[in-house]
Amino acid sequence: MKDKAVNAGVTAQTGFELQRNCALLLILDDYTSYKDKSFFVCIEHQDDFLFAFTTNDHKTLQEVYTYQSKNKSGSIWTINADFGEIITKILGTGTNLIQDNMSKTNDYKHKLTFVSNTDMSLKYNPNDEEKGEGKEPVSIKVNEMNEIQSFKSLHSDIRNKINSSVKDYCKKNTKKFDEDEFNNLTLQWVDFPKTANKQREALIGLMHSKFPHVVDPKASIELFIELFRNVEQTYNQGDIASLLDESKRLYAEDLKATLDIIEKEQRTYEKWRNHAETFAPTFKIPLLVQESAKDKIRETFEYLKDLNNLDHKKIQKFIYDNDYRAKYYSLVEIFKGYVSEIRESERINLNDIDIFFTCLCVYVEFYDKGNL
Repeated sequence: MKDKAVNAGVTAQTGFELQRNCALLLILDDYTSYKDKSFFVCIEHQDDFLFAFTTNDHKTLQEVYTYQSKNKSGSIWTINADFGEIITKILGTGTNLIQDNMSKTNDYKHKLTFVSNTDMSLKYNPNDEEKGEGKEPVSIKVNEMNEIQSFKSLHSDIRNKINSSVKDYCKKNTKKFDEDEFNNLTLQWVDFPKTANKQREALIGLMHSKFPHVVDPKASIELFIELFRNVEQTYNQGDIASLLDESKRLYAEDLKATLDIIEKEQRTYEKWRNHAETFAPTFKIPLLVQESAKDKIRETFEYLKDLNNLDHKKIQKFIYDNDYRAKYYSLVEIFKGYVSEIRESERINLNDIDIFFTCLCVYVEFYDKGNL
């Protein structure tokens, strides 16, 4: 006999992947509107994921966007019992946000979104009595032609039908809901594949289109996913979802720092690629290392982030203290000077190739911050 439970774990994991991937999709797709704001992201906290916009000290809420994300295989969303259950939980999130202990500004507000990569077909069909009263069928779809639909802007008959589905669910399950939260409800369709692997491919494509200067969008997406994974696997403390729980937060600064790392690696790789013909023979860099220069640069930046790598920190400080752009007439002369004088003045347990790549990364970080 077939047992639906055998794939429950796989199904749950796919759902978790969708939550995280969908959050990343929304950030990358509209990064220009996020990048200058103070906010943090939470996964599996109050709702599937949320964006909390705060004052600069992250202590006071100004606005919260919550998202309930759902896959639906082989069909579309309609106004039925399942839909009523989902909307009930989303409305409950609004109530929980109001009751959350985190401080709020006087003009605080929140938006509650049901987001899915499956079409939504919202229909109202009048019965015979209603037809006699002049009622007519009403239908609206949330899909690629109509991606975002606020509850307030829906036809009144569709609003009433959704309201009834919520009331039916609450009656059967002895639940309560705040009807005012309907005013904060939004339905959203996203152009996103069903499987986690395809979702990653879509994110890589989005990274390429939104950040065309990034040479390795795949590695960049993996870096972001790892960043999200750190908070999505953190338990809500005391089994209570509180926005004051800092362990569940991924700050805007973390996202910006990740993009900064990606862009620094890209600028460094471009600098290497543009001057490899002179750098390689000057510093006797073997062909094998040349061919893997991108990995070498990424590895070097990782070493520079680690405070325990004292040799890399010594080189970083030396270059910060010594700007050779006014001393030498070409990049190759600058790096020859750095490698030679660092070797003479510092006790460094790195070979000349590693010193060169560290100098290259640090030079770009400190002195070459222009556009690619």
